[in-house]
Amino acid sequence: MDTISLKTENNLEPVSRLYNLEPIGIGTPYTECLTSYVTRLAEAHNVTLGTLIGKEITPILNKHYLNKVATRGGGGLFKSASSINGVKSAAVEMLKSLEQLTLRNDLISLTLTKWSEILPTRGLLRPKKAWCPQCIDEWNLHKKPIYEPLIWFIKEVEICNIHETRLQTYCPNCTKEIPTLSRNSRVGFCSHCSHWLGQSKVDNSSQVETSTWNYWKVTNIGQLLELMPSNELIPGRERLKLVLNQVLEVVSVKEILELSNIPRSSFNSWMDEDKLPSLPNLLIIIYCLGISQKQFLTDELNTLKFNLRPFPYSKGYLVPNRFSDRYIKEQLLFYVNNVVTPPPSVKEIASIIGCDRRLLYKKAPELCKIVSKKYIDFIQNCSLDRIEFVKKQVVNAVNILSNQGIYPSRRKVESYTKMPGAIKAESIRQVWRQEKEKLNQEGKI
Repeated sequence: MDTISLKTENNLEPVSRLYNLEPIGIGTPYTECLTSYVTRLAEAHNVTLGTLIGKEITPILNKHYLNKVATRGGGGLFKSASSINGVKSAAVEMLKSLEQLTLRNDLISLTLTKWSEILPTRGLLRPKKAWCPQCIDEWNLHKKPIYEPLIWFIKEVEICNIHETRLQTYCPNCTKEIPTLSRNSRVGFCSHCSHWLGQSKVDNSSQVETSTWNYWKVTNIGQLLELMPSNELIPGRERLKLVLNQVLEVVSVKEILELSNIPRSSFNSWMDEDKLPSLPNLLIIIYCLGISQKQFLTDELNTLKFNLRPFPYSKGYLVPNRFSDRYIKEQLLFYVNNVVTPPPSVKEIASIIGCDRRLLYKKAPELCKIVSKKYIDFIQNCSLDRIEFVKKQVVNAVNILSNQGIYPSRRKVESYTKMPGAIKAESIRQVWRQEKEKLNQEGKI
């Protein structure tokens, strides 16, 4: 990557090595996440994310294993990339590196590091991407920058409040989960097949009923993100204990546990052992106290007014009797009778319900077989479409390279199509050989 260099004089502002790219949405519930920012930074410099990290960020991080990754290849940083948006050292180190390279001082708002004293790492962030296709399409339609809000990476957020639709977690083209970062990451596109992740038509099956709890949950997580640029004092890990002690002046522990369905052992660990509650449990407690996330974090203790209310769902906040025959059959029938793209597997439906897939096969074997067949048929059709797509890309690449006077070797073709390993498949290799033979006979290579 070219370096901008200027003679340093006392009256000149310091010049950043990388563009001073402005983050999107700071101070709103839809603030950009740090992994989105670094991906857009790579695009702004017209290099791949792998190149940006290998050439610019890795030397600053100065970690032995990353230096090896940069020179020899490998997963390295990308395998644990979700933690870059989180609360621990990976986020802090990436922040410092990017601040040094861009000379920006507001990038801390793109991670959850400000809340490290009240949020534990476990179960906080998704390991893979999630997105709202309608948001992406609208930004594209209105010529706005495409980016990935931090709220989409928080595991508790399952819906887009703007469009009342479920966040997507599988590419609609290749049906794969998309890693948080990869060498070829581009915002708005699948890093496996380069397919656009928006959608021109709304799939009504992805519309969800925005329950009071779901809406409250996303709204209050959004408040957490809104507060990040604020200069207000960040509460310490003792904040929950102080708030609960305030509540215990008017109600008993037993009443709180009955309202929230929180196990007594968990409650005791927060009060006596200084342990942090998981984000789901923290949200449940705040909901049952009848206050908002913002009030919990910023209001003076003596001004908090509690409006106690019961948590609407049972433990794990799934509907009551979630393992009943009737409920399981209703869930399976929904996926049998509706067009959901991509269709979930039995294992994925079991994960949504919160049980083992063997239980689904036990209670509704015939419905499970139908669900499984829909899933397998979809995967096979996608595979066939994908093969045809790759074939066309390979033929196109062979012709373009030969017209440029470059021999279309396997590596050159794979590099041009940005599909490493594509020609290893026999059906693709055959097309590559046939196209080379055709050009050879025509005297073009």
